[in-house]
Amino acid sequence: MELGDRRPFTWKISLLMKDTPCAAQFPNSLTTAFGNPPQCAGRGYDPPGFVTSANSSRAQRNPVKDYLGFSVFTMLCCCLPFGIFALIQSIIAREANFYQDWMRAERKSRNAKILNCVALGMGILILIPASGFLVYNLIIDDNDD
Repeated sequence: MELGDRRPFTWKISLLMKDTPCAAQFPNSLTTAFGNPPQCAGRGYDPPGFVTSANSSRAQRNPVKDYLGFSVFTMLCCCLPFGIFALIQSIIAREANFYQDWMRAERKSRNAKILNCVALGMGILILIPASGFLVYNLIIDDNDD
């Protein structure tokens, strides 16, 4: 093509794309001007930014569980320090889910689950003896008088 060529733009596009196998199958100048026809999708002839079904499966993945409710419960009812760290990990996991960073979301979700289990265990280990001590001092010790 020369610089002074005054042919229509679609003709120039079809001239550039004439070597692609899909354009040879569908020689209509409108289909070559506006990208490849739908029959050619996914064959390696897609324009930049075109999303095929194989690439869009990542966006349809279910989010990773973030254990946010469990973190709030363990923070308020069991063990405050471990609950706070679990809550932070849960929030980071939720944020990673939002940005579709699945590796980070799974790692932070696993950390939040471990911290929640530790906080729940600490709460059980602390609350059961403490409640036993209170029951003994308030109920049983008052009856001795």
